[in-house]
Amino acid sequence: MELSGFFLINKSPLWEFGALLLTVGPHRQKRREEYIPGYSKASLGTYSMDKMILDGSTFPHSSNNGPYFDPENTKNITSVTGARALLNCRVYNLGNRTVSWIRLSDLNLLTVGRYTYTSDLRFEGIHQKYSPDWKLVLNGARISDSGLYECQVSTTPHISRLMSLKIKDPETTFLGGPEMFLDTSSMVNLTCVISWTVSSPGTVNWFHNHTKLTIRGPRTGVSIMVDKSEVTTVSLILQTASEDDSGLYECQPDNAPSASMFIHVLRGEQTAQLSSGNQRQRIVFQVTILVIIFLNL
Repeated sequence: MELSGFFLINKSPLWEFGALLLTVGPHRQKRREEYIPGYSKASLGTYSMDKMILDGSTFPHSSNNGPYFDPENTKNITSVTGARALLNCRVYNLGNRTVSWIRLSDLNLLTVGRYTYTSDLRFEGIHQKYSPDWKLVLNGARISDSGLYECQVSTTPHISRLMSLKIKDPETTFLGGPEMFLDTSSMVNLTCVISWTVSSPGTVNWFHNHTKLTIRGPRTGVSIMVDKSEVTTVSLILQTASEDDSGLYECQPDNAPSASMFIHVLRGEQTAQLSSGNQRQRIVFQVTILVIIFLNL
């Protein structure tokens, strides 16, 4: 019994292949070379690869001009206090150069390659073998960590890319604040937005004139709706407003500062008078702005 065959794999800039014809029999093993048009004898049966970059894509990232940055994967970052912030620097054609991270506010060398050089143990350099991504990880971010960070490649002269890290404190705001005017018998809908938190709040409490409001009382007709997504939105709904519902309302999440709004519940004629007065104020303001613009022409 005899089995013969050959294989051929196309050339690419990183690979050189030839072809072999193998003949296998019961008592012999014979090897000889077959020449394929377009392939030199030296390339037959040989294999070479200078470098391989595994980034989940194809292999177009080769250049004779040395290392270069990928701006699409090297971007500014906004994070929140207490969270884990991650700055990524993607470098192609790195070769035998090293990548370093530097904090520009104090010119502190943070990492070189995968090694951390700073005494601030919240910083860590992360890199996976063959990956073009060189990451700077900051655990327990603080407002004071905001600023510019430099990803530097050890070419001669060196090349670098600056990235901005912005750390924000949690925020709580009311939609439409800081005051609201309503007619009696209308529905009160107060919406509190909680953003820039590490996680969604566990509880959000509502207070009216420092008295806690729940669906069980003391006021009847109370509903609370919660929507947790990128930001947490909590709505307090009061049916059939009365003058007793006027006052200060506070939204207090357990992981962000509180926010407040003042509600005025007025009888119909009072609301009309207030609306008329506000309209006159708006007209006076607009005329004043026009006069200022005219005088500056």
